[in-house]
Amino acid sequence: MGLVSSLNRHRKIGSEFEGFLIITSGTDARSAQESLAHAFSQNGLSAVARGYSHEPLPPGVKVAVEYDSSIVPEQRYRGIRYAAIELKTAKLDGVDEWEAVVPLMLDIAKYFGLRCNVSCGHHLTLSFDEVHDDPRNVRSLWNLYHRHQDTIFHLVSESRRSNSYCRYLPNEAKFLHGATSKRELRSRLTRFDRYNWLNLTNLLSDSPRIELRSHQATLDATKARAWLHLHLAAFDHACRRSCQAAPSMLPADRKSFDALMVCIGMKSNSRVYAQVDPHLRASAKQLLKTYKKFNPQFFTGRSKSSSPSTDRELVAVGEE
Repeated sequence: MGLVSSLNRHRKIGSEFEGFLIITSGTDARSAQESLAHAFSQNGLSAVARGYSHEPLPPGVKVAVEYDSSIVPEQRYRGIRYAAIELKTAKLDGVDEWEAVVPLMLDIAKYFGLRCNVSCGHHLTLSFDEVHDDPRNVRSLWNLYHRHQDTIFHLVSESRRSNSYCRYLPNEAKFLHGATSKRELRSRLTRFDRYNWLNLTNLLSDSPRIELRSHQATLDATKARAWLHLHLAAFDHACRRSCQAAPSMLPADRKSFDALMVCIGMKSNSRVYAQVDPHLRASAKQLLKTYKKFNPQFFTGRSKSSSPSTDRELVAVGEE
């Protein structure tokens, strides 16, 4: 009998959205930050303006409007000044609080005039307390993401595939093979910095968490929600099943997309997840639209497919 896939509503979430504002006459970048933070606070989202920081937000504050020097605003016209902005949420207590904060935050930011370009990104941070339960959960997650890495990078803008702020994982399928203790995990992971798309640098901290950095900037809550649900499902699947290292990554195509959706429980399959949460199903449909937008070549002629091929389906089923 297949498993039941449900949306994890309790995993802690942090979200960052990058963009830039046009600075009007008589103001400066800090004033623009403070004006946006004031707008958030006046509409029920307690916010502060501050410089770039990794420090937690003050108690009770839901949003920080920070300056981010990595953002390169548009240069379409001369004489226009910009404020490079990063919107950073507090650690949100699950999906319900994300829904209470992020859609409203993005709607206000868009109305305020926040813009995005290829230098901007959307970073998602999820808690991973399962490392305490069994360090092998990290290996399972690595194996899952490594196998489907090309598909994940074809779910985002092509510009992200060569971005030095969200580098690919190395092509080492068995990189964490034998890493069954926190000590061994720490030894293996010291070679990585935070600029891999799967940022594991805080995995063994007092507050274990993993950052996903591959998504391009967005002010669309529907797209951000689908991206959140994708990784919530992937984290839960990796901890529920022991994902084995694959000989090689799956190639990016329509069948690989379907295989990923079936594997992590966003699309039903009697041999894997027989029942799928409606919220995950809805997000899978949104992700399919995005995949089609960025990869129209996968949806022509014989490339069309409503279900994974037998061999890729068995890859998903074969995880013990």
